Amino acid sequence: MYHTSMETLTVSVLFLSLLAIFGIDASRKRREFLQKFCQENLVPETVKARERLSKRA
Repeated sequence: MYHTSMETLTVSVLFLSLLAIFGIDASRKRREFLQKFCQENLVPETVKARERLSKRA
């Protein structure tokens, strides 16, 4: 079965869109995990200082 260029383009755009969406979602979840992991393993004073700095920004 031969695909026309429009069908190929549509499938390519759909595939790349899904890849981008899942990639962005995975990086967001990774960032949230790392933030949680770092907060649990840091000294409480360091966490408080970091929270104060983030409120200023």
